[in-house]
Amino acid sequence: MTGAVCLAGALCMAGGAASTAHAGSNWDFPLSSGYDIYVHDYFLAESDTTEVIQEFNFTAAANGSSEFSARNRWFMRAGLSGGTELYRQSLDTGFRLRNKERHEWLRGDLLMLARQFREGSEYSLSSNNHEGRMTGALSPWTTDNMAVELRARGRYVNYERPSTLEVDYVDGSAGAYLRSPSRSFRTWRVGGLYTARDYPDSGAIDREGFILEGDYDHGRLEGVLRAYHRSERRNIADPDARPSAWFHWTELDTAHPTSRAEVVLRASSEVWDYDEASGAWYDSWQLGGQAGARWGDPLNTRVETLITAEHLEAGDEPETYWQTGLRVGAETLKPELSGSISIEVGRRWYRNSTDDPDSFALEYTDYSYLAFWLMGNWMINEHFSVDVTANFEPESHTEQDDNITLGYGSLRLVWRP
Repeated sequence: MTGAVCLAGALCMAGGAASTAHAGSNWDFPLSSGYDIYVHDYFLAESDTTEVIQEFNFTAAANGSSEFSARNRWFMRAGLSGGTELYRQSLDTGFRLRNKERHEWLRGDLLMLARQFREGSEYSLSSNNHEGRMTGALSPWTTDNMAVELRARGRYVNYERPSTLEVDYVDGSAGAYLRSPSRSFRTWRVGGLYTARDYPDSGAIDREGFILEGDYDHGRLEGVLRAYHRSERRNIADPDARPSAWFHWTELDTAHPTSRAEVVLRASSEVWDYDEASGAWYDSWQLGGQAGARWGDPLNTRVETLITAEHLEAGDEPETYWQTGLRVGAETLKPELSGSISIEVGRRWYRNSTDDPDSFALEYTDYSYLAFWLMGNWMINEHFSVDVTANFEPESHTEQDDNITLGYGSLRLVWRP
């Protein structure tokens, strides 16, 4: 295992024409310029290596939407960006149609992205590429208690120079759901999808299958109950290239108010069950949990303290581990300052067991970790604000050469006329 450091930063000034409203629509045309830097410092063999990618860029955008109170709603966001490393284009648009009772009966979304790298770009993966995603949902029958929804989704990814790590594919899904009506305070849904994915240059890993999923969300100002489960079957065209598998994902998030604080409990489960486990494709079960308390006003400022735990059970594979930690965090929704911050410290222990002491097996070393997350917006005045995002995660291993630190930082100054 190698040690690594990855840092990124950005400083941008944005400006544009004032928002306008015409015939029930809102538009603005922001302009932004910025600077990004990515630094990757890693240990390879007996030498340290540092890679730095810097980019100056300029972006022009157009954002439009219907009035929030409109019965039928739409939105559109388009952008063009040119930089010292690459050019980018994006289009994100969609609509929502509602009947006279204001129940949503039809919706559609389209997202298009494209990237062209400049000659001599420092990016290691630098093939020009474009992709598109389109989703649609039709609710032919809706009551005050329940709706039937038919869904379809399609996506493609295309690279000018496909490679092992940059692979073209086309996939799609279609299915049916029962869900709560769109105006319901308690939201729920349950249903299933048929899915398929085609790799034009790698037919052996083409796949098809189905998804069964359901979720429930009862969010309140005091107290929360959210639950989600998804089971997916993936049938691979050539089992010798990659085995077929079941995938199961479950999440639970609760917050129960008491006289002194909210008791917070969160849990997650991820299961991979392969028909024939081998090599990189091994059966595993990852369990995670958080427990603690939260204080404060959900519409102002709240703080929380959580004990965290995680376990990956992978049989005799060396990736099997236990992890525990302590997380302290805060969030605020004040008009002049909004965002969240959290710090977690903990320790991970690997099993690293093998039945044959003479055979070669990859081993992982135990480590202590620190994880820091920050995201915030500071409204200096009605025209200027500062946006900041930061992530910093160093690992201190028992084997020093395995130490690794990952991080990201972004700072932006925004002007709104």
